[in-house]
Amino acid sequence: MLSCTVLFISNNALRCVLHYIVILSEAGEGVVEITLTDPAGHLVANQVVTAEPGVLEVVYTPKVAGQHRAAVMFNGEIVPGG
Repeated sequence: MLSCTVLFISNNALRCVLHYIVILSEAGEGVVEITLTDPAGHLVANQVVTAEPGVLEVVYTPKVAGQHRAAVMFNGEIVPGG
């Protein structure tokens, strides 16, 4: 199960490359979309790569500290809890 997760970014993590893992082992076939936003709601550029079958890795570099949100969609529907 996936969804919208809050990620807290401290000042120590600014401008560091961070990784967010999404596990899809029970999702089945479909299209996954992942959107990251910063505390102000601005989109955070990211790259999604397949780490291994059923596991995606979201790579990004935060530019501001605070709560970031990761929204995961599967086949056009928001996935709760991820």
